Amino acid sequence: MPDPAHVVQSEPIAETMRLIDLVAADAAEVLGVSLEDSPQSIVAAVNDCVRDLQKGNGPELSGDEDIVMLLGALWANQIVKTLGWRWTNIDLTDRDPPFKAIGIVSPDADKVIYPFNFVSLCVEKDVLVNILLVYNVLVEKPETAVFEPGSCENVMIRIQHIVPPE
Repeated sequence: MPDPAHVVQSEPIAETMRLIDLVAADAAEVLGVSLEDSPQSIVAAVNDCVRDLQKGNGPELSGDEDIVMLLGALWANQIVKTLGWRWTNIDLTDRDPPFKAIGIVSPDADKVIYPFNFVSLCVEKDVLVNILLVYNVLVEKPETAVFEPGSCENVMIRIQHIVPPE
């Protein structure tokens, strides 16, 4: 568990947030969903798309579109919208090598999700997709997996399927 003393957070610059919102809107178009749809249905579409990508399928993209960025931005924005999480830059200073990434954190910063890193791991390393599962657990049982405030515990590795989906 990360020690809060070794977790440095900083607010992303406005341009980064503007780009994340644009990329999320593009992702909704690619997946054929509307940003007005329920967050759960959008997260389900992201989850299904990542699973399709693992099977060698997936949406048609133009040359400048990055599926990891598209899916990560759309998924994370739904958690921000639903649960009041926020985007933040994370620097874990006690790691060797040091770890820096953008992610979303819970209001107490006890939980973190690194959406771009996780989608990349799923697509490139065939990590089990638990995007929808984690979303549902966080929505249905927000008190689950409560850690020390500021510790930024990665919930994607803490919440797993008991029986992997087919």
